[in-house]
Amino acid sequence: MFHRSKNIVVYVDSSQSHEATEFYRRAFGMELQEQDPVMATLKGPNFMLYVEQGDPAGLHLQEWVPPAGVDAEKHLLDLGCKLIEVNGSTHSTDGFYIEDPYGLRYHVYTSEPEMD
Repeated sequence: MFHRSKNIVVYVDSSQSHEATEFYRRAFGMELQEQDPVMATLKGPNFMLYVEQGDPAGLHLQEWVPPAGVDAEKHLLDLGCKLIEVNGSTHSTDGFYIEDPYGLRYHVYTSEPEMD
């Protein structure tokens, strides 16, 4: 069974990244953990919010972790999902981006991510 990671990623236009980070920090009382020129990491009570400059801006991704030994990409494509591009690629360093048949978009890890 897949399980949801504690990570949520929102992509914003590069001209709005600082403003968006401050909005989420203040709106939800989150603690700024780390910030670099491309991404900010905010910590909530039981999740992490990553505010990242990216394309398409406005994209919001939940992240899913497949069970060990499952070819998650093949499994989801066989069920009618399709790969989508985020920042010009369908794959990240640790997974892939997918859209389900109902239009929802996800990042799926290819292995168990390290969590704090």
